[in-house]
Amino acid sequence: EGGVLIENELDPKRWKILAENMERAGVADVLLSRYSPNQLCGPLKQWAQLVLVDAPCSGEALFRRTPSMRSHWSIQAVKSCALRQHKILESACELLCSGGILVYSTCTFNPLENEDVIHSLLASKPEFSVLSFRRFWPQRGEGEGQFVAVLQKSGALDSPAIRRREKVPVKRGETFGWLEVFLESLPEGRVQRQQDKIIYFPAYRFKVSLPVPRQGVVVGRVKVGKKMKIVPTHALAMMMESLQNAPTRDLSYEESMEFLKGRELEAPGAQDGWTLVTYHSQGLGWGKVVQSRMKNHYPSAFRMNS
Repeated sequence: EGGVLIENELDPKRWKILAENMERAGVADVLLSRYSPNQLCGPLKQWAQLVLVDAPCSGEALFRRTPSMRSHWSIQAVKSCALRQHKILESACELLCSGGILVYSTCTFNPLENEDVIHSLLASKPEFSVLSFRRFWPQRGEGEGQFVAVLQKSGALDSPAIRRREKVPVKRGETFGWLEVFLESLPEGRVQRQQDKIIYFPAYRFKVSLPVPRQGVVVGRVKVGKKMKIVPTHALAMMMESLQNAPTRDLSYEESMEFLKGRELEAPGAQDGWTLVTYHSQGLGWGKVVQSRMKNHYPSAFRMNS
C-alpha cells in the first residue's frame, strides 16, 4: 500500500507498448521512464524493494517462432550480450535496498547469458545470495523458453523510498460534469486538468529527482467547441468496478465477447450518454448509448479479431 512501480525502457517503441499495457491494466501507481540503467542509480540508489531485469539477450528461445533471428546469432553476439547483462545487473544491485529482491530473466538458452552471468555477479557482490534458478523449456510446458534467477540482498528490508513519500493535496476547484461520479470512486488522490487532459494522480508521491515522461493516469479528455464535451479514457474504465449510483452495464459472457470485438450492443430502456461497461463487475471499457443502442468505444488497437 502506498508503493509505486517504475518501468524503465530506452527503446521508444517498447516504451509505448509499456504505456499501453498499463492502460489496459488500469494501473495508476506507475512511473514510466527512459533512462540507461546507470542513470537510475543516482536518484534511486538503494530505493527499490524489488527489481525485475528483463534483460536484452540473444533470443535463442525465439528462433522457432522467428527463424530469421538465427542469422543474427553468433558466439560473439552472445558474449556481447553477457557483458551488457552484467553491466545492467551491476546497476540493478545499486537500486536495491537491504533485504531487496532481484529477479533476472532472459529468453535464451545458453549458460553464458544465464548461469554464468549470475555466478559472475555473485563473485563481485557477496551481499547477494541465490533464492532460486529455473529454466522453462518449450518442450516441457507453455511458452518458447526462458531462464529466471531470483536473488536477495542481505539485511533487513528497509527502503528509504517509503520514508521519502508524501501525501499530495486532494482538493481541486474544477469539476468535470458527468465524469464526477466516476472520479469520486477512485482511490484517494488528486485530479487536475492539464490543457485538454484530465489526469488522476495517486495520493502518494515520492521525493525523487527523476524527471519522467509519464506520471499519473489520463482519465478523461476535454473537447471544446460550441459546447464543452468530456470523453472518458479506457484507462479510467479499467480502474473501475460496477457503481450503484452511476450508469453501468454488466455484460454476460456472450455480450462481453461481442463488446471486445468492437461491436455495438442493444440497450433498450437505457438512458442516453456514457456508460461504464463491466463484466462480473470489473471495468471493460466505455459505451455511449444513443437511442437504445450502445455505441462501442473499446479502443480499436485492443479489439479481438472477429
